[in-house]
Order: sequence, then C-alpha cells, then structure tokens
Amino acid sequence: MKKFQFKLDTVLKLRTRIEEQRQQELRQAQYMRDEARRQVEYRRAQQDEVLDSYRERVSGSLDLASMIHYERYTAWLKGMLTLEESRLQTCEANVADARERLIEASKDKKIVDKLKEKAYREYRNAELHAEIDFLDELGTSRFNRQAETGNVNHEP
Repeated sequence: MKKFQFKLDTVLKLRTRIEEQRQQELRQAQYMRDEARRQVEYRRAQQDEVLDSYRERVSGSLDLASMIHYERYTAWLKGMLTLEESRLQTCEANVADARERLIEASKDKKIVDKLKEKAYREYRNAELHAEIDFLDELGTSRFNRQAETGNVNHEP
C-alpha cells in the first residue's frame, strides 16, 4: 500500500504560512487601533480634567490671563483630540483591510484544503478497489486450485 501524497502540498504549506502572516498583521492592526483608542480616551479625560479644574479656579473671580491660558490650552487639546481621532479612524480602516486580507487568505487555503480532501478520498477509493480486486483474485485462484484438485465445495 503506497503512502498518500498530495501533489499541491507545497502550495498548501505556502497558503498556510500566508494565512498565519495575515493573522499576525490583523493582530498588529488591532493592537495599533486599541492604542489609538486609548489615546483618544486619554485626550478626552484630559479635556474633562482641565474643564473641571478651570471651573474650580474661576468660581467667583474672573482672571483674564487664566481665561486666555485656558482657551489656548483647550484649543490645543481639541486639536490633539482631532488628531488622535483621525489616527483612530485610520487604524480602524487598517483593521478592516487586514481582516479582508485574512479572509481572502483563508479562502485560498480552504480551496487547497478541499482539493486535498478530495484527492485523499480518491486515494482511499482507489486503495479500496485495489484491495477488493486483490481479494477477488485471491478467491478466484483458490477456487481454481480447489477445482483442479477436485475439492470444490459448492456451499455458500
């Protein structure tokens, strides 16, 4: 009985490696997205903190220098928040793109996997037929030998 060998085994290994690489790329993109999300949350928390501290300081007295400083700082924070949100959107797009590439690589691998399964089924069927043919030949030759010696038993 010969061993099963799949002709496209190297292609399957390559597709498996590509799929693993795409999984790694997706994990990296998700990590970058999570980092960007944390930065956005951090900037929002900074804005809330600055607003709370400003409200505490100006409760009653009005200081023009503090107001100007606060306005400049909050404008800078808003700009940073906008930048971080833009980065987050870019990271979200990268995650979606990486996910699509992974899905495509998985489909490519699955096609070759199905071909391998089909080839294996054909191999098993061929082996089964060869075994049946061998057993038939064995039974026929045994019957012929018994017929030659006159010891034929016609009972089923």
